[in-house]
Amino acid sequence: MLWDVTCLVIREVIATTGVKPEDIAGVAVTSHGDGIYLVDEWGRPTRPGILSLDTRAAELVAGWERTGQSDTVLPLSGQKPWPGSPVSVLAWLARNEPDVMARTAYALPGKDAIKQRLTNVFSTDPTESSLSFTNVYSQEYDVETLRVFEVDELFRLLPEVIPSGRIAGEVTVAAAERCGLAPGTPVASGSHDVDCGAIGMGTVLPGQLAIIAGTFSINEVISDAARVDGRWNARNFVVPGQWMNMSLSPSSATNLEWFATRLAAHDVRAGGAVGDPFAFVEEDLRAIEASPSDLVYLPFLYGSPYTIDASAAFLGLRGWHERGHMVGAVMEGVVFNHRHHVDALRDGFDVTDIRLTGGAVNSGRWVQMFADTLATPVKVSNVREAGALGSAMLAGIAVGVYSDLPDAAAAIVAEPVVREPTPAGVARQEDNYRRYQRVIEAMTTVWTGSRGDPMTWIGTSWKMNKTLAEARAFVDGMVAARSVLRGVQTFVIPPHTAIAAVRERLPCDVPVIVGAQNAHWEPGGAYTGEVSMGMVADAGATLVEIGHWERRAYFGETDDTVALKVEAAVAAGLTPLLCVGEPARVRSAGGEIDWIAAQVSRGLARLAAQDLHKVVIAYEPVWAIGDLGREALPHEIAPVMAMLSARLGPDGDTRSRVAAVLYGGSVNRLNAAALLDVPGTDGLFIGRAAWQVADFLALVSIGARAGSGRRRDDGAAR
Repeated sequence: MLWDVTCLVIREVIATTGVKPEDIAGVAVTSHGDGIYLVDEWGRPTRPGILSLDTRAAELVAGWERTGQSDTVLPLSGQKPWPGSPVSVLAWLARNEPDVMARTAYALPGKDAIKQRLTNVFSTDPTESSLSFTNVYSQEYDVETLRVFEVDELFRLLPEVIPSGRIAGEVTVAAAERCGLAPGTPVASGSHDVDCGAIGMGTVLPGQLAIIAGTFSINEVISDAARVDGRWNARNFVVPGQWMNMSLSPSSATNLEWFATRLAAHDVRAGGAVGDPFAFVEEDLRAIEASPSDLVYLPFLYGSPYTIDASAAFLGLRGWHERGHMVGAVMEGVVFNHRHHVDALRDGFDVTDIRLTGGAVNSGRWVQMFADTLATPVKVSNVREAGALGSAMLAGIAVGVYSDLPDAAAAIVAEPVVREPTPAGVARQEDNYRRYQRVIEAMTTVWTGSRGDPMTWIGTSWKMNKTLAEARAFVDGMVAARSVLRGVQTFVIPPHTAIAAVRERLPCDVPVIVGAQNAHWEPGGAYTGEVSMGMVADAGATLVEIGHWERRAYFGETDDTVALKVEAAVAAGLTPLLCVGEPARVRSAGGEIDWIAAQVSRGLARLAAQDLHKVVIAYEPVWAIGDLGREALPHEIAPVMAMLSARLGPDGDTRSRVAAVLYGGSVNRLNAAALLDVPGTDGLFIGRAAWQVADFLALVSIGARAGSGRRRDDGAAR
């Protein structure tokens, strides 16, 4: 069917333009990347093709994330698999359709299945070969990319790679009869459609970033060197020795199409009758210009950039909202998802300019939203079919009409229109984007379904340590190993100077809580050297450490000031991490239970009962903290943890909804498991033993195993 439709389109183009087939110097093919088309040795399909939006391999990919195989392949291939990746689809087919795989001789990308019908040559190009199967540095096939997923026997299915701007074959006599081209017409190897789209926009040099707002949120920048990062796919560009770094997700302008067909079908039909089915959008937006709202839309109808199963949603919807507010929120959500990707690319590469094409360019408001959200001029392409134009440019290079991509771009691509950001728009969109990020952070626990599980808490305070560079490096290490963090509630508490840097470095779907080491109870005032709860929240913290022994000993913190801070933290929307612990003299006298009970009671004295579930308690015996502290043995802390659990845990009464009870004090990789086994212990609060990211991740892994044990035990009990 795909071949039949292609032949029909070629004949229509020839008839419409009046061009003579023998005057066509060359052709090239492009189509969607990812997905796969299986054929036998004669080019006959062995099953229907699989598109890039197919999700049948989602569970398989999730398993690779859990086992760390996705992390293993990242430095090898420059990307992690997702459900539509060729390797994911092939691995699923190998498991579920072995008879099909036995009959299959080639696994072809979409464009190459058409190209084979045109030329009878089985081949692909460098851009398509790098969707799953090449080494990111050599840019050539590498069987290790399949061996990671234990499907290296599928390496036999990969076709020959021919450079994009080279001739791959000629139109056969049989193909010419079907499609109307002249026999012998040269056929270029071609390229993945997102590369062609960028080329057709004039994005042909390193540092130029292309945004394609269509079915997928496509954001890509060319580079002269390979740089591997989980936030983007480092794939081959059409020019050898260059890379097209793509950060993308299936969540762009199709959201507006969904909204139009589901919630404005009558207006779409009416507009279509006069040539503009989306005319209602501008009318709706004009109608609400005088009544802006803080409505948030998450554009994840068909997928998201995150490794969790995120879904679309409107947040903040009120009875007074009009349809225009919803339309504007949909458009804004799409732009914000693009910014998520663009920010990652700008973080990794020196971006010289940004170009935009796709459905969004049909709306001046939408284009302005892009410019304001990205806080940079946006060059709007005048080309409506940039992918087709880019493919034609490759055909021109293959037959010698153009010498290279810059030559082709100079000859064909029109100068783009530049849309400048406005100061007011930039400020507004920055505030809205921060709100959008907070919503995603809050929704992460809903999407992962973690609220029903007894999550193990693992966290660390860096105290007066780590520069900004060191803090960012720590976060990068966590992000690179994000699969380790699943199933554990992790938190880090940097110094105040690094809170914003840590928060901004963490993707929304990496569920790490960022805390502050201290804050004042007053909202503002003449308190030199202090910061308020609101200030640390504004910097990105959602938790604040209160009452640590060092604050009590060195800075005069009392139970009364602790209570004021706990109250202020809850009022500011922060989680108080209330630290309690007895000194050695109290322990020696056997008074630790009464001491801790009194500290907890006084520290929580100003909170209403309905707010107690917002508090985390950390028991840190003073005699087990710092350079002179000794490790506490499990039997030594068990009575205190039992008391705290009885008062604050799931079986208590007035304080039955506390978030967690943690233990801290000379915790390390050797004693962590034993301490977590102490009844009533929900997690660990760790100091210097977690200041290196490898050590922190090792402790998180110990916590994950402990959490799995708790879930199994709970299941058995039920």
